[in-house]
Amino acid sequence: MRKMKDSGVEWIGEIPEDWKISRTKHLFKIHNGATPTSQNVNFWDGDISWVTPADYSTSDMFVSSGKKTITTEGLNSCGTTLVPANSLIISNRAPIGAVAITKNELCTNQGCKSLIAANAKSIKYYYYFFSVMTMPLNSLGRGTTFLELSSFDLGDFYLPIPNEKEQNQIAGYLDKKTSAIDVIVSEKQNLISLLKEQRQAIIMEAVTKGLDHTVPMKDSGVEWIGEIPAHWEIQRLKHLVALRSDKSSNSSLQYIGLENVESFTCRLLREVAPEKDDDKIQANLFYKGDVLFGKLRPYLCKAFNASFDGHCSGEFLVLNPILLEASFLLNILVSRGFIDIVNSSTYGSKMPRANWDFIGNMQLSVPPKKEQQIIAAHIDEKTFTIDTLIADITTQIEKLKEYRQSLIYEAVTGKIEI
Repeated sequence: MRKMKDSGVEWIGEIPEDWKISRTKHLFKIHNGATPTSQNVNFWDGDISWVTPADYSTSDMFVSSGKKTITTEGLNSCGTTLVPANSLIISNRAPIGAVAITKNELCTNQGCKSLIAANAKSIKYYYYFFSVMTMPLNSLGRGTTFLELSSFDLGDFYLPIPNEKEQNQIAGYLDKKTSAIDVIVSEKQNLISLLKEQRQAIIMEAVTKGLDHTVPMKDSGVEWIGEIPAHWEIQRLKHLVALRSDKSSNSSLQYIGLENVESFTCRLLREVAPEKDDDKIQANLFYKGDVLFGKLRPYLCKAFNASFDGHCSGEFLVLNPILLEASFLLNILVSRGFIDIVNSSTYGSKMPRANWDFIGNMQLSVPPKKEQQIIAAHIDEKTFTIDTLIADITTQIEKLKEYRQSLIYEAVTGKIEI
């Protein structure tokens, strides 16, 4: 077993006895990015790649371009720097610590800092090191409006330095190991996507075709619904529910914002950021048994079957299901066919919303109430099984990601011998 020594750096811990410690500024030249003024069209749409933190992620490893490009005139007009291929890009705000290797020559905006190798050897080794340093880098962030990592603090950030041969060995080892983990994670994520599609198919089939496939069918006359059981009816939503419009700012009532409801599953999420007090001023009152439907970005599929009295964001429609079972109505509202039609009706590009006039006039397939109850119970049973499986796979993915991070940390700090 190799001999270890204390690095003297909290986030690095022990390192092999023959390794060294150095500040970032002694291994890299650090350059800030900048943005040419948007008022001059001659600065934009050139042949120079211009990257922002939104254009890459650490998991990608490499970055070659961003959504925008600038001209040589634009480059010369501001304080950004053209950095060569095989440099590191590190975001210094929103978020701090996202890192990637440049595939080609490019420049960045002020949200990134570029590290051009001076005495550093294996860029991949240092990429892997910075990829697990998000927390200590964030601890160095300063500012009141938002945290920002300064060039001074990044320059003083300590890095472990094995010899060049060992740097390359560690990078090669991590390439192999992380790629294998990434393949497994990707397969599990694909499985989750398939399970979510299956979930949607179960709901859509049940609320439009019922559970008994032997009953006579008829054309519903509604394209997204298709054929329905002959004894079902087609009615407009506004004739089946009452839209509540009462407002409340009663602080004793539980408040629900869009962020409190999980997409598609319609589960209430309690561990979310506190809502703003001004959101409550225009809050809609709802009662136990009402169904809430999110009209903002309806493709997110946010709906909730209220099990208590409360008040909610004005971005929810509050529906009192007079002639429908609440659980059946909820499933119609989150069915793929319904969501797709509602989403096609939205207005506003940045904050697309649907309106009640359109939604209320949508035609729904309506079985007898007793059958609604049976269908809703069937959907609950089937989706519970799928949701449990998705939750289990999600936990597996999180554990794999944690193992991946741990493996990288152990390797780049020499705690495992390659």
